[in-house]
Amino acid sequence: MFLNQSFELKAASLQYTCVRIKEIDITKFEEDFAGAYQQAPKLFRNGAFIVEFIYDDFVASNKLKRIRKAIEGVGATLVGMRSNLSAQRDEIKKTGINVIHNNKTDLPEQIKRSQVISGPRRLMVQGKVRSGTQVYAKDQDIVVCGDVSHGSEIIASGNIFIYGAVNGKAIAGADGDDNAQIFCQEFKPELISIAGTYIVSDDIASEYQGKSVSARMKDKKIILSVFSSQQIEINF
Repeated sequence: MFLNQSFELKAASLQYTCVRIKEIDITKFEEDFAGAYQQAPKLFRNGAFIVEFIYDDFVASNKLKRIRKAIEGVGATLVGMRSNLSAQRDEIKKTGINVIHNNKTDLPEQIKRSQVISGPRRLMVQGKVRSGTQVYAKDQDIVVCGDVSHGSEIIASGNIFIYGAVNGKAIAGADGDDNAQIFCQEFKPELISIAGTYIVSDDIASEYQGKSVSARMKDKKIILSVFSSQQIEINF
């Protein structure tokens, strides 16, 4: 879903999703964003988005306003825009859009209370990941020994292993690794993603719900496989 387009989605914080615009043609972005909304309206409607640009070209205020209109036109909210260029930040302010600064904060308190063990290639979380919590494993796999609740997010640069039920979001290959995979003991997610390709709960057939499932990329599509004596696969 949403491949070869002018933007990609990446989890940004507990409440927001980052829209990373990849090319300077704003008309293409407007078309692609509207098209992505048609594919997965629940992912976009009432969402809160932060915008950043994956190129160094200066974006003038008239284009910034068009981006805001495209986002708000699908029923979402533009929280603000992020840029490392001071001139671009000034232009964002001039347009009346909030400037989002890079803020690296500690993990939420409820994660601090959990046993979190960092290894050379993995982040281990012992216990349930509660609603409203985001766990991010930068340059690592993540292993969750417990359930992932509705409204929570598990994000990893590498693979995700969930020894429990996933009811929230699982985002693997967050930095673009399309070899990343997701393994789950009880599969009931709101959303899963591998390397920027998303599928939402409405896309997942009933025969996968509640089963032990793996997810991987093949030919630029997500494939789900049920762990059983006879393996079943479906392409998205």
